[in-house]
Amino acid sequence: MIEIARPALLGAGALAALLPLALHLLRPQERDRRLLPTARFLSRETRTRIRTHRLPDHIPLLILRMAFCLILGAALSGMRWVGPAEGVGEILIVDRGPGMAGVWSEVEAALSDMVGDHTLAIVLVGRDPDGSVTSESIAPARLPEGEAWTALSPIELGPGEDIRLVDLLGQLRLVGGGLVGVELIQARILTRARWSSWHPGTALLREEIWPAGIGAELINGGELLGQDPADATGKAIRLVAPEHLESTFWEALELWGYEPTRDEGPEVELIVGASEELGALWLGAEEGTGANEDGKYLLLDGRTIPGAGRPFGGSPPVNARIPLLRSGGRPAAAATGPGLDEPCRITLPVNGEVPILGDLLILMDALLWEGCGVRRVSNDQEEGAPDLWHSILETAQGVGPVPAELIRDEQAGLPLARLLLAVAFILALVEFLRVRRIP
Repeated sequence: MIEIARPALLGAGALAALLPLALHLLRPQERDRRLLPTARFLSRETRTRIRTHRLPDHIPLLILRMAFCLILGAALSGMRWVGPAEGVGEILIVDRGPGMAGVWSEVEAALSDMVGDHTLAIVLVGRDPDGSVTSESIAPARLPEGEAWTALSPIELGPGEDIRLVDLLGQLRLVGGGLVGVELIQARILTRARWSSWHPGTALLREEIWPAGIGAELINGGELLGQDPADATGKAIRLVAPEHLESTFWEALELWGYEPTRDEGPEVELIVGASEELGALWLGAEEGTGANEDGKYLLLDGRTIPGAGRPFGGSPPVNARIPLLRSGGRPAAAATGPGLDEPCRITLPVNGEVPILGDLLILMDALLWEGCGVRRVSNDQEEGAPDLWHSILETAQGVGPVPAELIRDEQAGLPLARLLLAVAFILALVEFLRVRRIP
């Protein structure tokens, strides 16, 4: 079976092949003249007339030129041989990110049930100690068990280093693009739905990466971040933020089960923004941009979260509590109150950049607890995530296979470009030699 990556170039080659045909139908012809007695006094005229003929001349030469154009267009079109394709193959992408550490035994059991005769590839996607995304393929026919499976356990890193759902989708496209021999490809992702692996715009990226529904095999359970149900005292929270930040922080508060509002009255206020919005709650912000700039937040338990942007200068009031630091040790947020008829105010200077929503949820949880002693209503840290995962991966049309030719990489199979270019070169050489022999 032959596939073409750029059909337009093959069509352009076919159109170019018509040009030699047109030229071979146009041939010069001398005009007929009647000689007069006085013609001996005139110089001989060499003008000719171009006429269109029914049949082309120099047929072998014409065939060479047309074949050269066709084969050159085929070479540039990315033509490749992928062999016979039939049936449906399946790819299993297994989440091996830090957030899967508490459910790794459940992953082993689920994977054993999922592997079938149509499984072509199983890929574990995780992170190296340096934080880079890594993948490891395992043979469907010989799944690791016991100690061999335990040796593949996820590496536990900070909250900002979890595997993103888009990382899993990217590996799926990479593996699927290299498969040959099947007509349709079915995909399933084995993961645990958690906000730390979600990124805004994931749904849009999924449609571009994989144009069909993906099976979402979700593992439940696992160790949460130490939430105590007895301390759960959800509150209404007044959010003060500029327009370009308000929707992001509002969404984070709602996802955690809080009730954000713009009205005064709640016992807790979260004030987010640049120096002009903070006023007397963050002193001397105009004096500089701060030091030890590395774009990370430092939680009081030692975890770091990326996405802090450029730090502010200045400092919080002397009597403020510091629930959040820059990773260089400078205060990143402050909490004051509550006082007499005064709410507990948390001040978070933000200079343009905020963490992605998954990391922001972790940051907000720590910020409200350390700053004002507020816990979420729900103890389930993954509340709402499974439904979102199913809606993103499976799509409204449900799970289904994708035609392999739609996602196949240009390097998959046997590329024919070099062979076709060599044939085109030989044709051009033969054409050159034949032209020299024409009188």
